[in-house]
Amino acid sequence: MNPRAVGAVIYALDARKLARFYADVLDFDREEVDEDFVRLVGPQSELVIVQAPAEWTDSVVIESPPALREETAIKFFLQVRSIPEARSQAARLGGGIYDEDREWMMGSFLVVDGFDPEGNIFQLREWVGVEV
Repeated sequence: MNPRAVGAVIYALDARKLARFYADVLDFDREEVDEDFVRLVGPQSELVIVQAPAEWTDSVVIESPPALREETAIKFFLQVRSIPEARSQAARLGGGIYDEDREWMMGSFLVVDGFDPEGNIFQLREWVGVEV
């Protein structure tokens, strides 16, 4: 077992669908699948996608495209090998990664925000190895 230094837990309306999205976009492995959660692992981080209880979700409707939840106090980030590849996967799976004109450099990383099929905002970082 490889201990991971960083992780996040996401409560989802449809845990299986959201887990498929993040597994494919981030190229994470499904390490543990249960009736109520899916644990996804990458080289240095993991995500646990938990099926939210019905009392939380009964009145929630996910639009298509999803309404973005931009007014939250926390946004998690994860590293990917290729932002263009992640962008393609996200679009195929009902989410999105913003276009190149919204990318920026942070240290040695190319950075861009995106959203999952339930409207959660996240950030992706691609190592480019050039410090600015």
